[in-house]
Amino acid sequence: MASRHLTILGGGLAGLSVGHFARRGGLPFIIYEAQGHTGGNCVTWTYGDFRFDSGAHRLHDKEPGITAEMMRLLGPDLKLLVRPSFYYRCGKLLKYPISPVNLMRSLGPVITLRAAFDITVSRFRSARPLESFEDQVVMTYGRTLARRFVISYTEKLWGTPCSRLAPDVADKRFKGFGLKMLADQALRGQKAPQDADYYYPEGGIGAIAGALSTSCGESSIRTNAPVTRLEHDRRRIRRVETGGRNVAEVDEVISTIPLYQLVCSLDPTAPREVLDAAARLRFRNVILAAFPIDRPSVSEAATIYIGDPDISTIRIYEPRNRGSDMSPPGRTSLVAEIPCDPGGEIWSLSDEKLIRCARTDLERIGLVRDTELGDGFIRRMPNAYPVPDLGLLEEAQKVVAFLGTFANLKLSGRCGKHRYLWMHEVMADGRNLVEGYLAA
Repeated sequence: MASRHLTILGGGLAGLSVGHFARRGGLPFIIYEAQGHTGGNCVTWTYGDFRFDSGAHRLHDKEPGITAEMMRLLGPDLKLLVRPSFYYRCGKLLKYPISPVNLMRSLGPVITLRAAFDITVSRFRSARPLESFEDQVVMTYGRTLARRFVISYTEKLWGTPCSRLAPDVADKRFKGFGLKMLADQALRGQKAPQDADYYYPEGGIGAIAGALSTSCGESSIRTNAPVTRLEHDRRRIRRVETGGRNVAEVDEVISTIPLYQLVCSLDPTAPREVLDAAARLRFRNVILAAFPIDRPSVSEAATIYIGDPDISTIRIYEPRNRGSDMSPPGRTSLVAEIPCDPGGEIWSLSDEKLIRCARTDLERIGLVRDTELGDGFIRRMPNAYPVPDLGLLEEAQKVVAFLGTFANLKLSGRCGKHRYLWMHEVMADGRNLVEGYLAA
């Protein structure tokens, strides 16, 4: 029996991961990527003598098999780093995970005791159904801590009230931040769980996508090849058209492109209710503002999370803290990450206005003076985060169920599944799909 041929739609991290593991397994494949380069939102840009990533990305060792595979691909260029993260709230920087001492210094003894009481009370109520993200985090952390350290940050990220977010999107960065952690530290002297260990490649996070792309092979990737039509017989996808003119027969199809884009490309056209459901699915875009700085270092932080709702920036990172080659000797840089809605007010601002906004945020947080920041550089990232809105959960399920009627179509990655996934989860998903084909 001939090997199955995989047609992979999208050459971001998800598509490249499928291609890499297909090559390892001996499966033939082709990747179609709309842009002129692979990597999607896992790329590293150059700005003069500086480099910066498409977000505060890190590879966490949560999937040992994926970590081992990246070590094999990147060798000594993939380094284990230990850098703490910080959380900024109301004028104060707290090292994360937050210890009882730092918590008391930040909130004061009265609010700290109230937080402990809230956590205790919330545990007695834990048997009730958890209908939203807000229910989940209040039950886990108590209302006082949830409101100050989880809900405000999460609502900035998704642009949606936590009462409308699915309960299973609880941010893994806050795992363990509850009564047990505080009691273990305060009463037993145990250390807090750490968020400081992670892997990062020389040259920037784009090196991971670059290594996967090299593994796939240049002959197996078509760039500047947006998917414009998928011909089907209502049971199987039969042909793929790219760029409005190039048509190829397909065997197995794996889509990592946004669900709406996928549904709109179907020929014959998908049912109206499926098209409408796909159109209602939401993404959050991200704007990155990068600034060179004429000093060797600004902070020790891997990432600084910004919880204040009146500050546009949600995360700040210093690329040099990830790799010394990310800036020239004696200089550093900062990158501000601003989430926003597609077509919204922030997304529509000019680069000049966005740079002014980011400069104001950085100075307000107290990391640098405005006069220290060099000329800013803006990058825009569409479709960065699929929004897990409870009100749209049924719509996503309707779209996925319809696509599941095609026997030779599978979905993978953040955009392909309309789910928030970490880097190691995206790569593991690609590996698991390929293993499924090999086992069939």
